[in-house]
Amino acid sequence: MTAQEDDSRDFVLEIRVKVPKGLMELAQRTLKDAMDVAGDVAKIGRQVVSGKSSEPEKPKVKKMEIK
Repeated sequence: MTAQEDDSRDFVLEIRVKVPKGLMELAQRTLKDAMDVAGDVAKIGRQVVSGKSSEPEKPKVKKMEIK
């Protein structure tokens, strides 16, 4: 498989979380953060595989505060 074929593939991330109703907002924020991280990882991987970047860019770090 070549790098060009790899670029056309989809990345699938499935996360299932069961939470009480009161924690739904927290679960939604956590899921969004996880999806953002997965997207950053896929982007860096594609850059390295395609040779566009010899050094991958550093992903943005998000801090989450639980009250």
